[in-house]
Amino acid sequence: MISEIYRSHRRRLIGTAAAVAVALGSGVFFHVAQADDQPGNESVVAAADLAEVILRDLSVYGTPAVGDQVSASYAIQQGAAAAIQWFLNGQAVNGATESSYHIQVADLGKQLHFTISATAEGYEPAFAVADPVTITSGAMAAKISAITGTPQVGQLISISTSTDQTACSSKNAPDAAATSGTVAWLRNGQVIEGEAGASYRLQPADAGQAITAQLSCVRPGYETASATSAAITAQLGD
Repeated sequence: MISEIYRSHRRRLIGTAAAVAVALGSGVFFHVAQADDQPGNESVVAAADLAEVILRDLSVYGTPAVGDQVSASYAIQQGAAAAIQWFLNGQAVNGATESSYHIQVADLGKQLHFTISATAEGYEPAFAVADPVTITSGAMAAKISAITGTPQVGQLISISTSTDQTACSSKNAPDAAATSGTVAWLRNGQVIEGEAGASYRLQPADAGQAITAQLSCVRPGYETASATSAAITAQLGD
């Protein structure tokens, strides 16, 4: 008796009904029908469930922080097509269908994940959901120049305002418009009240004390950062 079957990869198997059943294994159903109404000339036509596209190992790759870019990491069957959608707190992000996602300030504290649909010819489509990650504050950095000027009571000392030497910077957010940088002057590590800005005139109370300048940087969605200059020791005037 001749038997014919198309499996999920569409390869035809020919043999007896028993042989076909062995080749297919469990999970496959088939029926017997007479061919050309001739008794004894039956053909076994088996219908097998299509195998599902291989899709596994989903994860959000990268640092999930404001200003950073994360990517959808996953393993998928070779040749399969993938459709991605990013979600924040369970809501689909409009237009976020690329393999990477750039995290915005408004995303801070939210849960981010993605879903993926995989398709391939001759296979059942697959769908999977990545575990969510919590978005944290972005990274901020600060740098400050050395103090210049005569370290003597009554003299004006300063830090450089050149961005090459004194500046706030936030990852993937190079514009300074939303970043607030303020300079305070310190005596022995304590803020000198009422004194701020790039310059400071040394006072009698500063004599023999360690004087430093400190830059503090603040930006919405980012961690606060600070940098302190090397100390100078103020001297009494002549």
